[in-house]
Amino acid sequence: MRRARAHDVRVVSRIKLASAILAATATATSAALGEPKLGAYSDYERETVTAALLQVAGQVDDEPEGKVIEAVDVQVLDVIEERDPAPAILNVLHCSTRRRIVERELLFGAGEPYERELVLETERNLRALRQHSLVTIVPLRGTRGDRVRVLVIAKDVWSLRLNSDYRIKGGALEYLLLQPAEENLFGTHQRVAAQFVFKPDTISFGARYTEPRLGGSRLLLAAEANAIVNQATGDAEGTFGFFQYGVPLYSTRQRWAWGAVVTWRKEVSRRLVGTTLDAFEVDVDGKKVLVPFVYGSEAIAGRASVTRSFGTRFKHDVQLGVEVDRRYFDTHDIKGIEPRAVAEFTREEVPRSVTRNGPYAQYHFYANRFARLHDVETLGLEETFIAGPELYARIDPVAEAFGSTRDLLGAQGSFAATAVFSDALVRGLVAGTVEARPDGGEVFDSAVQAGLRAVSPRVVVGRLTYDATVGLRPDNLENAQVTLGGEGRLRGYPSGAFRGANFIASNLEFRSRAFSLGTVQLGGALFYDVGDAFDAGSPIVPKQGAGFGLRLLFPQLGRALMRFDWGFPLTRGFAGATAFDGLVITFQQAYLMPSLAAAGIVR
Repeated sequence: MRRARAHDVRVVSRIKLASAILAATATATSAALGEPKLGAYSDYERETVTAALLQVAGQVDDEPEGKVIEAVDVQVLDVIEERDPAPAILNVLHCSTRRRIVERELLFGAGEPYERELVLETERNLRALRQHSLVTIVPLRGTRGDRVRVLVIAKDVWSLRLNSDYRIKGGALEYLLLQPAEENLFGTHQRVAAQFVFKPDTISFGARYTEPRLGGSRLLLAAEANAIVNQATGDAEGTFGFFQYGVPLYSTRQRWAWGAVVTWRKEVSRRLVGTTLDAFEVDVDGKKVLVPFVYGSEAIAGRASVTRSFGTRFKHDVQLGVEVDRRYFDTHDIKGIEPRAVAEFTREEVPRSVTRNGPYAQYHFYANRFARLHDVETLGLEETFIAGPELYARIDPVAEAFGSTRDLLGAQGSFAATAVFSDALVRGLVAGTVEARPDGGEVFDSAVQAGLRAVSPRVVVGRLTYDATVGLRPDNLENAQVTLGGEGRLRGYPSGAFRGANFIASNLEFRSRAFSLGTVQLGGALFYDVGDAFDAGSPIVPKQGAGFGLRLLFPQLGRALMRFDWGFPLTRGFAGATAFDGLVITFQQAYLMPSLAAAGIVR
């Protein structure tokens, strides 16, 4: 045991010494590659790269562009490494990714010229996979001056696991997902999982299967099915799931993609404030009547599409497809309540039943450039964010002849521009949608949303992030609603405390650098939140909250961090029963980098 520990100490010492030397000599290398300096990497990343270089006895090539790749070396790091404070024997309980599985994701190969853009895109693709946390690709000197070797380093995450997601607010469990899964079946990146979902009113259980590369091809196959059971009565309340099949866009040099997906969800929808069922208050003949916030909900949607992609530096993706979308809502199960009160609740709060069937055309433009930062959404692992301009435009002709509820013409658009300043960025976004009669008459639904995200340069202690967004619905035939409060945009208040068709939110947060405790990454946060949800004609009364938090990331388990936030309401009249009411334990940051989608901004 002493001999093994001494060996571990020598390994760690060699890694730290070599890492310091590499960091001191990395400036010229990184400048030539157009990549972040190794000295600017997190300690965890730098030590990992250094250890890999020692193992292959390689030297970084500071001018690899255009040289012929003579060999590609793939290192799949074990979940438990020598530097981890855990016995390596635990790795036998894990399915390690096979080398050929990593190799099939590479957009380059031996005998081809080294192209930095393809290397960076390969890194992004591998990082997007659930089976890896840290991924980095390093060019090494070849046997001749015009040759280069490429070292691909990918750290596996634990494959046989109990995936979980949860939200604990004020000491009460508001959400729990348990998903016993094999994330890397036989080392092939196939996923097989059962799942259990707890909510204060229901439990759900089911199963999921994903094969990202069916038969070694680029075909994706995924399916999921679940049942919903009422906790109080034990009765079945519904089901939900999806089926997906097709070839997604996996490379910016890919020309064609296609796919089909079907989703469904049948359930009883309830509005909960924290864990308590909310009620809608109606005045009937001078008497206050409370209608429980419950209604039946059924939704089924399907889409088949084909995409043609143009360009390399600037991308133009044109997608044509057909969609069917049926949503049905009812209040038939509300009994023993004054019918006029139920009718008012249905008119004011329940979404409208609607069927939309028809073709669509979509255009997506973006600059093929990405910013590379640390300690923004995760800890100690490099992150990439799309930079430059990005645009979505979409048109949906919907007709009764296709079985739709009404004839309408839908149009959606969204635009973002991101400016990158070394280790900082600013991103502005705007999105809008409108659905109206084809002749330009009645407008059924319309919405607009705008947002701003600013990420400051990272200094010794960390960086500031600021995010502001506003959403307005001038026309709201379907009674779409937004909620604030809880673990996200407005911390310190009960979950779902504020509800309306429109919203504003402003979030300022300090996020610390990653600090290593062995391989575990630790960070802290301070935050100040402002927001409100409101209906048309209602006054805007911004609520304020502030607090502090802790962030933890285990690279053995994935890239998503664990978040502990303790928020406190600053608006009078909203103090919790105890100070612990504002304590939230969950995963991921409270608000993520906003990205565009065909129908608007994803928050």
